[in-house]
Amino acid sequence: MSKGTDHILINTKSCDVCGKCIEACPKEVLGKVNIIFHKHVHIDEAEQCIGCLKCVKACPQNAIISRHDLKKADISSALYDYRHRRSHRHDHRTVTARQ
Repeated sequence: MSKGTDHILINTKSCDVCGKCIEACPKEVLGKVNIIFHKHVHIDEAEQCIGCLKCVKACPQNAIISRHDLKKADISSALYDYRHRRSHRHDHRTVTARQ
């Protein structure tokens, strides 16, 4: 993720500049870079973002993600890792055979 506001992050590598997110934004937060070999959406007015997430819903490439969803994904991943480690514990104590 490269650019964002308090509410969204833009993955510029996934963006193909279709413009749907720009059209969907009611606050004109988004703009686009349209230079040969360097094309993507970018944040024009970060402080204007109200967190409506219309841009997230409009993006067919899923290049825009809400920070809230990202936090939930991080928490879910951490929880999965914790549960996975707990369920796969092994007793590594050395067992000696009695003679």
